[in-house]
Amino acid sequence: MSNWQRLLRQGGKVGRALVAALATVFLADACQRPTAGPPIPAAWFGAYVLPTQSGYVVPTQSVTSTAPVAGPAAVAHGAFVGDAPDRKTIRRRIADFEGLVGKKLGIVHLFIPVAAGFPQAACDEIRAGGAMPLISIAFAGDKSLDPILDGTNDAAFRTFVTDAAAWGSPILLRWGWEMNGGHAWSGLRNGGADGGPARYVTAWKRLRALAGGLPNLTWVWCPDAWGLGPDEVWNDPGFYYPGSDQVDWLGVDGYGWRVSSDNLPLAIFNGVRLAGNLLSRFQQTGKPIIIAETAADRTDEQGAAWTASLWQDLARVKNLKAICWFNRDQDGSYWALEADKPVTASYRSGVAGPHIWAPPGNPPAFHPPAPAASPAPYVPPVFMSVWRRGTIWLPSGPRQTSPHW
Repeated sequence: MSNWQRLLRQGGKVGRALVAALATVFLADACQRPTAGPPIPAAWFGAYVLPTQSGYVVPTQSVTSTAPVAGPAAVAHGAFVGDAPDRKTIRRRIADFEGLVGKKLGIVHLFIPVAAGFPQAACDEIRAGGAMPLISIAFAGDKSLDPILDGTNDAAFRTFVTDAAAWGSPILLRWGWEMNGGHAWSGLRNGGADGGPARYVTAWKRLRALAGGLPNLTWVWCPDAWGLGPDEVWNDPGFYYPGSDQVDWLGVDGYGWRVSSDNLPLAIFNGVRLAGNLLSRFQQTGKPIIIAETAADRTDEQGAAWTASLWQDLARVKNLKAICWFNRDQDGSYWALEADKPVTASYRSGVAGPHIWAPPGNPPAFHPPAPAASPAPYVPPVFMSVWRRGTIWLPSGPRQTSPHW
């Protein structure tokens, strides 16, 4: 899946107090991994975990906290609620979602093509509601990293980040997500084993250098827990890490696909066979962690249990600062929450706890929309060999594309 930003501009003491408060809050069997491979270089976000016949070895230290989950607010409530062509539309979509789930959003996720410019109107509305934008940016139309590496995209990118800096409030900025998958910026599309990850790292560092030290931009580096790319050692997320001086927050995407929801969130985001202990390796850096994209299929009988685990078990993960739901049907799956569905009830219950942070104030009253047409009948999954992985189940039929790139 594809698609991101951040929060409130108030001058003087009020602005500084708000940012300080937010900082306090945010800081308060499917896929077999490779069984052999060369040592990983030292420039890794976490110590190399030696593969075994059964997958990556389980770390000795638990990834989750033993403290009760019902403690001080520590994990921000976030979501992608749809495109934001104008302020009125994003206001309505935020209100509809907050009313449906019974809790305000602390982070609103936007997907924005760089050429479209900085989405100030949408960000103004997000800020007015007390939330922070998470902005996922991409260069629409690019087929590889070449336009970044050769400077073609420099002007558009400089304009975007300059306008973002002028907006003034904190922004979570995400570029190049799921680089271990199949996007235009992935290692697979940029040389593969022959230098693909290295080209990605070079592109990341180039963009970061072009942006300079803008104080209100927090850079989020975000691999895919499923990694829908070659399941080979060269494609491990560690090879794409540009370095601790280049990354502010660590992100990860992962979904409860209908055909794999028996893998609960911790198994997806930190399992030995899926993510290769990704969260455990993240924790070695001490950096904040965000689940930037996640959702469960509302038509899946396991979806409610998966969603409950997301907000209870996964919310205990050390250094986890935010969870962002992807609330749109895509890729043949029904991710969007709807009234009177078990997944939605589970979501409402999960985010109601005091451990999930949201801006003060009550969410708007929920007014159910008119009944929509029934979704197309679910098509049983077909076993597909994805880039020689041979172990990923996806719905049959053509894969839907993102509306932006």
